[in-house]
Amino acid sequence: FGWTDLKLDHDFHVVPYLPENDRIRFTTSDSARREILLRLTDLNRERYQEEVQAGLHGPVDGAVIELSDHKDKQRDVKRKKHTCPAPYDQETFFFDHRSQKAVESEPTYQNHGVAGKKIHEWLESHHGWHTKEEILEGSGVDSGSWAQAINDLLEKGSVTKQGERRGAKYRTT
Repeated sequence: FGWTDLKLDHDFHVVPYLPENDRIRFTTSDSARREILLRLTDLNRERYQEEVQAGLHGPVDGAVIELSDHKDKQRDVKRKKHTCPAPYDQETFFFDHRSQKAVESEPTYQNHGVAGKKIHEWLESHHGWHTKEEILEGSGVDSGSWAQAINDLLEKGSVTKQGERRGAKYRTT
């Protein structure tokens, strides 16, 4: 875009939209992020106006368009007429407001079924890193349920994995 006047200030910054225990990320500063988004918004608005002037966005406000029914319906069905609503005009994206959690979510293991719940509860009560065998034996989960349950827990961020294959160990986050 040729924006050479921006100072991105790459560094480790606290980002407010992540969990409290994992908010530090190597990223641009918050002020640089807001400035980039504002410039992109302005650029997007300009390009949209150019496209509207070129007639690339369909009928103008209040124009009547016809929508045909599906081809598999009777061919002699009359076409329906609809009016286009006025386009939504948003002046800003309100970048001056910081992200905040709306509510604290339910424990993530609740979506993983009984096996995921048992694994998560066992790991919660046994701090530190544990192998698959230790977890299966301690939690009472059968090995057939392991893959789906642990993958769901890892995907949701409830459990952290260290290592690969037979050397893998797990703990709660």
